Parts: sequence; structure tokens; C-alpha cells
Amino acid sequence: MRFVNRNDVPAPEVLVSETAKGPTETAKAVKFYTEWLALSGPKEPVSFPFGAYKDNSIKIALEKLFLGKCAYCEGYYLSLQPVDIEHWRPKGAVDIEGGDQRKYGYFWLAASWQNLLPSCIDCNRARKHKDYIEDKVITIGKKNQFPVVDETKRATSPGSDDSESPLLIDPCKDDPSQHLVFHPEGYVSPRIGENGKPSPKGIASIRVYALNRTELVQDRRTRALLIERRMQSIQSLGKLSQMVSDDEDKLFLVEELLAREVKELREFHEPGAAFSALARTMIDPFINSLQN
Repeated sequence: MRFVNRNDVPAPEVLVSETAKGPTETAKAVKFYTEWLALSGPKEPVSFPFGAYKDNSIKIALEKLFLGKCAYCEGYYLSLQPVDIEHWRPKGAVDIEGGDQRKYGYFWLAASWQNLLPSCIDCNRARKHKDYIEDKVITIGKKNQFPVVDETKRATSPGSDDSESPLLIDPCKDDPSQHLVFHPEGYVSPRIGENGKPSPKGIASIRVYALNRTELVQDRRTRALLIERRMQSIQSLGKLSQMVSDDEDKLFLVEELLAREVKELREFHEPGAAFSALARTMIDPFINSLQN
């Protein structure tokens, strides 16, 4: 997971124009749920036909913003599976810690550009996977989960979300590197803070986004191996350049190869590369060591 500046891509008109589907739907949803919540006595679960977020212009904008990658795991979804237009704050219901569920979600944000992300189905949906750390098959994936620090301050109406303290990383607001550590073995762990404790956002995000499902860990490890081999080639070429330093022609060829290898290594942590956060943790210290 990497930080993405949402301002790099304008919000689609369907979400911001006053007479477009987004604002129109939001007004209807607010009225619908406000009236439902005002009913006295037990309330039967209800659902609202949210649909504005499915507009193709939103999918296109999110693909451009996240470069065809899942906002959570950074895997390419375009060639593997359909993308889910994910509501960071769930729109229809919220799973509460302990097994309870609130029968309505953040309905006022269902058509908000700030609340929409592209996600692969394995990060977004509750599915059975083998967790790499726990070494057992469990049901993981975000679905309706949205843990907060204080349940009593969970938002219930438009504007009240400002008082929440989410426990999930929003890649468009938070710097994931402050909360997550990606390891060359492919797994991810919560970053240890200055207080000596693991980041609460890191812990929750790894669990809710299923960032340590075994298949994903294996994909990251494969990527790490490619990076490691490239770094080994650079080290070997560096030694070779010293061995041929008295032969200008040979030195020129070796340095040309070395420059090419370094350039291609840097491409692993370009924003559009798969698992660029993992690559950055491996490559940046290596490049710094070459420069020192």
C-alpha cells in the first residue's frame, strides 16, 4: 500500500455536479435513512438502491488515480479480476467488533469521491484464505468492516464522521509507510512506533484488508526475488568495474551495463509498479549504500 494524492485526478462530474446522479442520490438516501432512523420501536432492516458509484466514469477515474492497482494490496486487478468500487466507509451496514452489525452504514458518503477506492475482490470481499502468519484458513477481507478507536463516537449522520478516529489506513489521507513494514519474505507487519508499540492502524489494516493472505504473500515474495537478483547483478558489476578500471573500453561497457541495471531496479518502485511499497523498502537503502 502506498500514499496516493487524490487531487491528482479530478472528481468525476457524476459525483459533484448538483443535478448529477451522485448528489441527487445522496439527498434521497439522507431523507430515506433519516426517516427510518426516526421511527420509534424496533426497526426492520432496510436497504437503499445505491447506484451512482457504479457509473463507469468513476471506475475510469479510479483506475487512472491508482494506475490500475488495488488501493490496498497494490496488485494489478485489470488482468486478473474485475475491480470492486470500494466504499472505505461502508455504505449499507457496518460490522461492529464482537460480532454485532449496525443495520445502516455511512449512507451520506455512498456517492462521495473522497470515500471511493478501487479494490481487488480478495481485499474487499469476505472470502476464505489461508493466512500466512496464522497458518490457517480463515474468512478475511474488508466487506462491511470499519473499526474505530471509540465505538461511542462512530458517525451516525452527515458531518459526524469528523469526530471518528478510524483504525484503518486511508491510502489517500494516511502515509501507509508510517503504519506498515513490508518484508522481503513477502509478509507485512505493523510498524513499531516511538512508544515501542505496533501501530494500531497497521494491525487493523493488515487484518481487515487481508494483507497477509498466503497467495498475496507469495506474489510479493516473487517480486522481492526479482529485486534481489537485480541488486546482486549490480553488486557484481560494481566489483567488475573495479577489476577493469585500467581498461577504458571495458570500463565503459561495464558502467553502461551498471547504469542500465540501476535504472531498471528503480522502476520496481515507480508508482505504477506492482507492490511498489515493498520495492521501496528494499531498494532505497540499497541505492543509498551505493552512493555512500
